[in-house]
Amino acid sequence: MIKKMASIVLSAALLIPPQAFPLAAVRAADSGTMRDITTFDIVQEMGIGINLGNTFESAGDWIAQYGDGSVNSYETAWGSPTITKDIIKGYADEGFGVLRVPVAWSNLMSNDGKYTISKEYKARVRQVIDWALDEDMYVIMNLHWDGGWLENLPNDHDNCMKKYTAIWTQLCDEFKGYGDKLMFEAQNEELYWQNVWNQWGGTNGKDKAYGYCNEVNQAFVDIVRKSGGNNSKRHLLISGYNTDVKLTCDPMFKMPSDPAGRCAVSVHYYIPSTFAILEEDADWGKCSRTWGSDADMAELSGNMDLLKATFVDKGVPVIIGEYGCPTKNKDSASVTKYLSSVCEQAVKRGGICPVLWDITNLHYDRVTCKIKDRQLKANFDNIRSIYCKAKTPQTTTQPAQTTQLVQTALGGTLIKSLIVNDSENASDWSVQSGLKVGDRVYGDRDITVSDMPAELTGAEVIRTACDSKMYTGQLASFTAGEDIAVYAAVDSRVNSRLDWLKSWTDTGAAVTTSNDVQLELFRKTAKSGESVELGTNGGEGESANFIVFALPLAADKPVTTSPACGNVWGDSNCDGKVTVADAVAILQFISNSDRYSLTDNGRYNADVYNNGDGITARDALSIQMFDANMLPSLPESYSSTPAATMTTTTIPTTTTTVTTTTTTAPKSSFNYNANLQYKKAPDSYRRDCAQQGKVEKVTYKTTVYSKNLDKSAYVYLPYGYDPNKQYNIMYMMHGGGGNESSIFIESTVMKKYLDSMIMNGDIEPMIVVTPTFNNAAGSDMTANAKNFWNELAKDVVPAVESKYSTYAKSTSPADLKASRGHRAFSGFSMGSLTTWYVFLNDLDYFEYCMPLSGDCWAGNTADQKAQAVADAAKKSGYAKNEYFLMCATGTKDIAYGAMNDQINSMKKLTDTFTYTSDFSKGNLYFLLCDGGSHWWDGYIVDYIYDAMPYLFHE
Repeated sequence: MIKKMASIVLSAALLIPPQAFPLAAVRAADSGTMRDITTFDIVQEMGIGINLGNTFESAGDWIAQYGDGSVNSYETAWGSPTITKDIIKGYADEGFGVLRVPVAWSNLMSNDGKYTISKEYKARVRQVIDWALDEDMYVIMNLHWDGGWLENLPNDHDNCMKKYTAIWTQLCDEFKGYGDKLMFEAQNEELYWQNVWNQWGGTNGKDKAYGYCNEVNQAFVDIVRKSGGNNSKRHLLISGYNTDVKLTCDPMFKMPSDPAGRCAVSVHYYIPSTFAILEEDADWGKCSRTWGSDADMAELSGNMDLLKATFVDKGVPVIIGEYGCPTKNKDSASVTKYLSSVCEQAVKRGGICPVLWDITNLHYDRVTCKIKDRQLKANFDNIRSIYCKAKTPQTTTQPAQTTQLVQTALGGTLIKSLIVNDSENASDWSVQSGLKVGDRVYGDRDITVSDMPAELTGAEVIRTACDSKMYTGQLASFTAGEDIAVYAAVDSRVNSRLDWLKSWTDTGAAVTTSNDVQLELFRKTAKSGESVELGTNGGEGESANFIVFALPLAADKPVTTSPACGNVWGDSNCDGKVTVADAVAILQFISNSDRYSLTDNGRYNADVYNNGDGITARDALSIQMFDANMLPSLPESYSSTPAATMTTTTIPTTTTTVTTTTTTAPKSSFNYNANLQYKKAPDSYRRDCAQQGKVEKVTYKTTVYSKNLDKSAYVYLPYGYDPNKQYNIMYMMHGGGGNESSIFIESTVMKKYLDSMIMNGDIEPMIVVTPTFNNAAGSDMTANAKNFWNELAKDVVPAVESKYSTYAKSTSPADLKASRGHRAFSGFSMGSLTTWYVFLNDLDYFEYCMPLSGDCWAGNTADQKAQAVADAAKKSGYAKNEYFLMCATGTKDIAYGAMNDQINSMKKLTDTFTYTSDFSKGNLYFLLCDGGSHWWDGYIVDYIYDAMPYLFHE
């Protein structure tokens, strides 16, 4: 990562005499041995590493102008103290097995036409490398950003390659006698050229840009191999395309041909950039203070799996040359978790070495020569002890605040590698086996178990500390030793379910303690090797005590106190009645069986449609129809009626007469264009219209989170709105960093467009609602955007459509679903992600979805994302003419590449999608604007102008 500093911020270290640490006679610190060992083994031996950042790679004309012309003026220009042997020894003592040394070799370079590197600069860098080798560390030496001269390669190819060749020829000669603990790295992040190909703007020029990257890497290998000495066998680090994970995993990136077969690939990991890079909001993203949600962990795991599948599984080791995050404006527990998680997820896959990006006073203190965050130090030690081959470092005794408790040595078989983050009370935590009534609950209280479900007798248990209830961060995590059922017994005095328990199942059972406190039992399952995280309630001192039980999954009989029920068809929730609640229970079970469980009896009762084929959405539909008196009895079957022409029935609210209409609608009279093209709206649409609608604010409560939240949305009502008429309705979501007021209040373009479109007959008068996925219960924007569909169906739609006149006869689930053909959802950027997840989960409520400039993240590849969308459509039970996707973006939009690839994959799934903008014949279209960028007022509103008239006709 390039860390540029303003020239005015000169380090006081510039005043240190340049020879405060005189250069001794330079020698090779190692023996010069080149072992018969693979690069794969080398990378595994490295363990985990750290960067000597913002030191020898400092660059800028101002350094020569204000410095004294010495090597030291560059070494200290970006804030580093002069590097000492103690600083380097501290890295080794703290457990780092490899030191990456970024260098700008152009500093003090002779202006002789031969690009001659300064002897003093080489000698100083070599001295620091020797110190690291003296500590038995590996060293990675690279050619860093160096002022960015390689960016000119496409326009000045020959001169750039001449300089590149000259630099590496000199370095190879300087270090050719060094052994295999010194690795050369081709470049830093510079092997990409946006003026040739922009990843957000299509594929034009992509082959040429990757060609330059592959050319430079091949030149690097060729230069090193022919330079003599040990370099013919030196292990080399090949820079990925922009060192970006996904771009480097692209098939266009090629590892160079190497006669020695000793190459690893380098990528950097700053994902998500809003957390790992931003310290404050920027025009391209909103700074995220926290990290660690299920979605965050899934993204991390997916990226590591991608690296493993692309390189490691094919015998090419990976070095994550940089990963990290700032600490400014960040939740400290999130920083610790992020750095620990990236490290662990890398090394646990084997063949991946993570190297922490660090600069002065960030994560490692160059004065005390220790990692500043001692919990992070403990986590690194634990990770290294479990996964790394490297020898255990010579470290001093852990300070009293160390919080690592690995209990496997004490006999834990189901609960392994317990890590406790609450350093103050960690010593009172332990793993026990054979739990029974009368045993202690907490390690710091004489409180015992007085009663518990018999199924938990003999379980392995985490005995926690009662005082840990005051800890405000993520409390602990452990690894499942085999496939297990995990039970968390949580103080019942907590007023609502804790955030971290949202994905767990409430069993309805409890553990009672000797002080007459009920601990409510929640359950989840974990596969062998899976990490299980234990959270907190945010430090509410009167509650949130908990203990954790583990049982082998094969022997587990799920604890439950759900009421017993007989074989009553349709009674899936076992409450003795058959109502729409049973249908909801089925749909929840289908979408997330871990979170929404059904008892054995409930599952038996639920299978009412084609009994014996398992629980499906058709079972839920049957129960809804039975509840509405549309079916005389259960079980039942539609086997005599093909699904594509299945009939549905609507009961008007003013009469008991039942009317039946087929879902195969007559051909629409709308004049579709089967190949809709982008066009800008008339300029007059950006001015105030003669017939203006109005915008009102609606407030509502949402109950889908751990606490009831008061939220709001803005509602556009068309000119002449009449509550006695029925209106189509669209829900429209803002992008990242926005809120419910972004579309109609902070910007007025959309309202003006709607006014003009309605007045000029482009669309029928309609209602448009702008809610927000922002959630006071958690600041994780991605998770909120993905999960908004639940709040949307349960709270937003009923709140809005109970107040305004739509085609829904009431806000009952049945009536809202019956009117789905008059309801659409759209969203821009992060709101486009929301739109995809609405399609995945809320098709019962929305027939039309319009994602704008954003792909679906329900998968790592385009094919996986497309399949996820198709699977949702199939699972819904709707025919192809009962759901529609109108998508749009621009060719220079940051979302174009991923979105285009996904849509192309969807086109292939012809059993689910038919590609055309004539929605009387198909259900999927992708509107493209040539040159359109990620700009709401500039392009996105025109996509809506073009696409909205094509909705609500089928």
